[in-house]
Amino acid sequence: MKIFDLSATVSENLPVFGGDPNVKIVHDYEIANGSPFNTSTVTLCSHSGTHADMPKHFVDDGFTCENVPLDKFFGKAKVFDLRRALCGRKIIEAADLEPYEIICSDIILLNTGCSRMMRNRAFDAGYVSLSPCAAKFLADKKIKTLGIDYLSVDRYGDEDFSAHMILLGGGVTILEGLVFDENPIGFVPQGGYAFSALPLKFENGNGSPVRAALFDESEIKLVLFDMDGLILDTEKIYVKAWEGALARQGFALTQPLVDRLLGCGPALCRERMEDAFGPEFIFQEAYDIRKIFLENYFENNPIDVKQGTNDLLDLLDEGGVPKCVATSTPLSRAEYMLDKAGIKKRFDKIIAGDMIERGKPDPEIFLKGASFFDAGPNECAVLEDSATGVEAARAGGFRAVFVPDLAAPCKNTLAGSWAVCENLFEVAKLIKFFL
Repeated sequence: MKIFDLSATVSENLPVFGGDPNVKIVHDYEIANGSPFNTSTVTLCSHSGTHADMPKHFVDDGFTCENVPLDKFFGKAKVFDLRRALCGRKIIEAADLEPYEIICSDIILLNTGCSRMMRNRAFDAGYVSLSPCAAKFLADKKIKTLGIDYLSVDRYGDEDFSAHMILLGGGVTILEGLVFDENPIGFVPQGGYAFSALPLKFENGNGSPVRAALFDESEIKLVLFDMDGLILDTEKIYVKAWEGALARQGFALTQPLVDRLLGCGPALCRERMEDAFGPEFIFQEAYDIRKIFLENYFENNPIDVKQGTNDLLDLLDEGGVPKCVATSTPLSRAEYMLDKAGIKKRFDKIIAGDMIERGKPDPEIFLKGASFFDAGPNECAVLEDSATGVEAARAGGFRAVFVPDLAAPCKNTLAGSWAVCENLFEVAKLIKFFL
């Protein structure tokens, strides 16, 4: 079982919110001083560190610590990683939450990147808070509990406490001060977990420190690799080939269209390019010109392997985890590319675009790869550099790890990814934890 501890360490250096009293710890009896035992007296606010807000905190007749339903803090939880989606913004809007699947009675935990800021006491500069619209969005969904990695769901210095009032008034309990970055891999992957963060049973308590933890019993038994842009540094060459082919017909390749083409097979490329350029565009002509350019280029130039590829493959070899390439590229071309790059023999299987009926974003290619190894989707990690690939993985119930190459991830890609890693070194660190 993998355990992620989301709790701040209680010490006299623990950051506290606003005018709350600092934590004080007195060691009343110590073995080192001749006592037969150690005991301590701890003085702290009921809202210190990682803690639960009861409805009583702002609703005078609301649930208190001794009568709040314990399933508010125990059961299944969903982690949403909003760090990239916020892009430096300090307010979580409803639009940031809309791409996620949120249903009644969910426990939702938000990673906003504030854990480190809290340790540095950057309350006014580093806070991320919930807008009233976002709070209402969650309250209307009738979730059970919302957790966040800041010491308040409201902005520091905000005396209206609008997010608290909306959530607690709507029956949503709150967890604050969660810590996401002090775990073995430095973050917590998105998705569902077993969860526990039970409060102490204070009489008439309006809040309580908690020991928050996530539990995951799953293992990674197969890794499915996209090829171009993930393990082979080739996407920029494909873009150059399309640019030249389109120029012949007087068309230009824009970045939004590049984002839509990444990870697509010929059929979907045709559909999206004809939609972008209209009836005057002749796809087959452009495709043939592109094909000739690529054949000449790869015949006369090396194929570079992305940094971290061999380290990740070494890790999987050591763990006995099979490795499968799942690419939209035809089989003969994929084998040629991988062989020329010197890594073909490192993979146990190649599932190519001409071996399936429906290309990405349909999950067929990943399902075919998983069935070959008798692995369930929840036992597989799919490594992708395109939104189309992440969409396919998500549709099949796979854990998608997005590793950006040419395209920046959109909100749907971020929401659909199990994790977003900067490079394959980070992927190796993630996968190792789940082996």
